[in-house]
Amino acid sequence: MNPVDSLVFVLGDIGHSPRTLNTIKKLSETCSNVHVMAYKESSTFQLDHPSSDSPFQNVHMHILHEKCWEWTRMQPSSSGFKSSRLWFLIGSFFKVIIQWLLIWYILLFQVKVYSLNLIWCQVPPSIPTLVVLYLVRYIVLPLGYLCGMNQGDHRWVVDWHNLGYTLLRVAKRPKFMVYIAECIENFFGRRADVHLCVSNAFRLFLKDWANIDAVVLYDRPTNSFRDHDTIPMEERHELFVKLGWAIAGSNDHETLFTKRDKRTGNVQYLENRPALIVSSTSWTPDEDFALMLNAIEEYDVLHKNDSFPQLHFVITGKGPQKEFYLKKIAKMGLTKCVIETAWLEIEDYPRLLACADLGVCMHYSSSGIDLPMKVVDMFAAGLPVCAIGFNALNELVVHKGNGYIFQDSEELTRRIESVFENFPQDTSLLEGMRKNIQHTFQQVRWDDEWRAKVVRKGIMPSHKR
Repeated sequence: MNPVDSLVFVLGDIGHSPRTLNTIKKLSETCSNVHVMAYKESSTFQLDHPSSDSPFQNVHMHILHEKCWEWTRMQPSSSGFKSSRLWFLIGSFFKVIIQWLLIWYILLFQVKVYSLNLIWCQVPPSIPTLVVLYLVRYIVLPLGYLCGMNQGDHRWVVDWHNLGYTLLRVAKRPKFMVYIAECIENFFGRRADVHLCVSNAFRLFLKDWANIDAVVLYDRPTNSFRDHDTIPMEERHELFVKLGWAIAGSNDHETLFTKRDKRTGNVQYLENRPALIVSSTSWTPDEDFALMLNAIEEYDVLHKNDSFPQLHFVITGKGPQKEFYLKKIAKMGLTKCVIETAWLEIEDYPRLLACADLGVCMHYSSSGIDLPMKVVDMFAAGLPVCAIGFNALNELVVHKGNGYIFQDSEELTRRIESVFENFPQDTSLLEGMRKNIQHTFQQVRWDDEWRAKVVRKGIMPSHKR
């Protein structure tokens, strides 16, 4: 198969879908044109401003504007009605209808989907994605072929990132809605020509659940991430200044973590610097952020007056529960720990990970079989991770090898203590885990994984037509 034109469809923010962005880049190397349908809430610099030698020159964006159905999320002023599920059901119904109409308008009149050869979609969201693309694959594309509008060699690829119905279950939606969502996901999802998934546990589940034979395409780092050892001290210092960590009155010569010699200009870490810990969250119900706050509070109480280092936590991301947790953080009264939230520029996030001492991942997976992309990002930067455990996590995190797996707040506190007991004088434990990440995870890049799992298995051609 050698497709000429393709469509990448994701009913989510393309700027926060790194796996799909990586997919678009690879497809653009093979296809003549790549049409992308998605929300665009955040910056996608490479897509928005492709250079003359950019692989995104042949990528065409088609934006789905959420404002078209934002009103479906409105709640009536009546508190009794607001607390009921009826309004959610009504809003969800109209949201799907509006999405359906808008998607079909863009597909038929902007993308001209009847002329395509390849349809590639990210799941979840599954509704109405799978239903729409099922109709495209088995009705619109064959009709387009009969009318001479495409080459007749059609392929529909579903890239399973997670299971949509499990997200509804975690959000405590009505049981009948979860059941209907699962039936739709199962029935329409299995009709795709090719299935990819993010873990071997996912592959086994899909086979048992819907008799789907999927190929495991693991997320792997791209060249946009730099390892911890490749970031010079001057660049670290500049980043810390940019993030607002310069000491007042130092004229940017000293930050919370570093100090520049006024005579030589050399930058060094402070001898008693705090540990820098980064966690990325979407502030959603599938991340128990309260557990992390409990661990921080316990560390703060236990080590208020001893030699354990101060901890500086940076929480990146945005989401529906952010304001709720910010209010809790404001009431904690911490003395040994600092918690701050940040919304970083796209180029600063990889640099922050490479400058951090430890990463924390609170994603416990609604399905238990997906793998957190935020850990992939951390490993790409050579950052050891403490991650909350679930079924498939050991495919990514090796306990005591490249990080720690914990189950509750007490265990997270113990792991943090073991890593930072004599910090920053003794960082041997962290350095050992960094070396393990470099010698194992970082040896296979995204291009290698794509070549082995997509090109060689005949899912995609290896050369542009």
